[in-house]
Amino acid sequence: MGAWNSDRKAAAQKAAEENRRKAEALATVRRKQEEIRGFEIAPLAVPPVEMTKPEKVKKAEPVAEVKKDEPEEEAVEAQKTVKAETVTITPKVKDEPDLKDPIKQKTTPPPSGKKVIVIKPDEIEKAKASQTLKRKGDYVFPDIKFLTEPVATSQAPAEDFRKRAAELIETLSQFKVSVIPVDPENGIDVGIQQGPSITRYEVKPAPGVRVEKIANLSNNIAMNLQAESVRILAPVPGRGTVGIEIPNKVRKDVLLREIIESKAWAESKMEIPVVLGVDSVTNKPVIQDLAKMPHCLIAGSTGQGKSVCINAFIVSLLYRMTPEDLRFIMVDPKVVELQVYSNLPHLLIPVETDPKRVPAALKWLIAEMMRRYKIFAKCGVKNITGFNAKLAKDAGAPKQEELPLSPDEQAAAREAAESVLDDGVKIPKEKLPYIVCIIDEMADLMMVAAQDIETSIARLAQLARAAGIHLVVATQRPSTDVITGLIKANLPTRIAFKVSALVDSRTILDSRGAETLVGRGDMLFIPPGTATLQRVQGAFVGEQEVADIVEFIRSKNGNPEFAQEVVDAIANASEEGGGAGMDGEDGEDPLVAQCWNVIKESQRASVSMLQRRLNLGYNRAARMMDVLEERGYVGPANGSNPREIIRQD
Repeated sequence: MGAWNSDRKAAAQKAAEENRRKAEALATVRRKQEEIRGFEIAPLAVPPVEMTKPEKVKKAEPVAEVKKDEPEEEAVEAQKTVKAETVTITPKVKDEPDLKDPIKQKTTPPPSGKKVIVIKPDEIEKAKASQTLKRKGDYVFPDIKFLTEPVATSQAPAEDFRKRAAELIETLSQFKVSVIPVDPENGIDVGIQQGPSITRYEVKPAPGVRVEKIANLSNNIAMNLQAESVRILAPVPGRGTVGIEIPNKVRKDVLLREIIESKAWAESKMEIPVVLGVDSVTNKPVIQDLAKMPHCLIAGSTGQGKSVCINAFIVSLLYRMTPEDLRFIMVDPKVVELQVYSNLPHLLIPVETDPKRVPAALKWLIAEMMRRYKIFAKCGVKNITGFNAKLAKDAGAPKQEELPLSPDEQAAAREAAESVLDDGVKIPKEKLPYIVCIIDEMADLMMVAAQDIETSIARLAQLARAAGIHLVVATQRPSTDVITGLIKANLPTRIAFKVSALVDSRTILDSRGAETLVGRGDMLFIPPGTATLQRVQGAFVGEQEVADIVEFIRSKNGNPEFAQEVVDAIANASEEGGGAGMDGEDGEDPLVAQCWNVIKESQRASVSMLQRRLNLGYNRAARMMDVLEERGYVGPANGSNPREIIRQD
């Protein structure tokens, strides 16, 4: 009898353990169903679980006649336990369709209604009439009427965006990409934010879905949605979602006037505010401080908005800065782009169109930068803001923030402080103006004097911010021989318009994205101090608007007064070749004569010797040696041996 009771107890425990395991498996399946539920996901079908009953144990044959006794107390308790577990755990699943694999979800497009909410673009808040800047001293600012007034355009109905969201989710489901609601608490499956030129659809990948898988589907999404191009942010910074940006079928033009008369522009406290446009998603004005940028590289294919962006830069400055506040040096190798500004009072020198004179102009900027550092050292200030604040006549004028110096700028300031005693620097009695150098086409300059242009731009970009000198460099040829590594490293703020290939996007931004833009002012912008790309719809200003504004400023404030000493210095440097480091009009470079004199004295013609004796870089010394070879002074290269000296005159 004791053995029989022991067997019954073991069987009951085995059955209870089996039932517990199946109950846990059932609970796991149900929990998985709730965790990965997506758009209108069909509920998981869980078949009823058949519980295991305890095996019947055959009663052992009695060896001898034994009186039938009542079961022992432990066996009775085991029987009660088995019966209770069997009744309680039996599941009842009703109205649940079958699914062969409960982990694979069925994702269906979200229906119209509260599941998809379209966020319309924000309206740009206008400034009050009293906030508009009319006059500063004797200077008269241009009237806002010269800028074209925006015209209301009809936008696509919200139902079109919901339909596109449904097509987007259907496309993802075709490639086995599951998504879950973006905001389940409010019943929002897809986040849709409409901008002036593109709309961002935000989806949230289901657990276990790699965001890279969604990013690789951009071409498939563009084909299924019949879109011009698709840009995917995987993920959207700080939101935990994947953003899919699709061009609008009806685009809204962004005009410069909308931003110039906005509250954001009127209340801006920036030192040198420039207008880029509006955020492509939120429609908020994008206004940057050139003093903090502090230099900018603009690149993109022809006709994508680069020149319009430069015009928006300049015109926005004309609505805020006087010639006492800011002066321009404009370089226009294409001759036609910046000539409209030739009568602008803000010009420091006439618009420069000769590429051979540009290196001399950059050399003058470097000399002016060092002169200003000496002035700052003598006055005990750190930068142009501190110097101008010290000279301010109006004691109630708000004090501007002095930006900290970079290590390179600190070194230049120390060098200037050491030489200030040896150099009779005169302290100006008037405020120092900011100087903005705008180069419209970098490629033309690099074809003429690549080494000198690259070196000068790099030096200015490293040191000129504290001196109040800023560069805006543009090119339509974003290749590595134009945008070199040295130039790109010193121009951290970059703007990329649409380019034709991924490699061009990487050249400008060090990342992909510019090849997916849609043109007409659509840009990617790297703000100062961050590596996050911001998509911006550029502000449009027409050529006639620019011409009218320049003519108004000239008529009210007088013709430009060029700094003749600067014009003469650039002309002299160009003629002598010292500033440019290139052939003059007669093909003669004084540096060639210096190299030839060194070779005659040493009777040794080698590039390394020229580097040591004249303190030249390798490329410069090699170029001088090539010139001497072409003129018949030295022979061709002879491996590691010095060249033959052919002439002795």
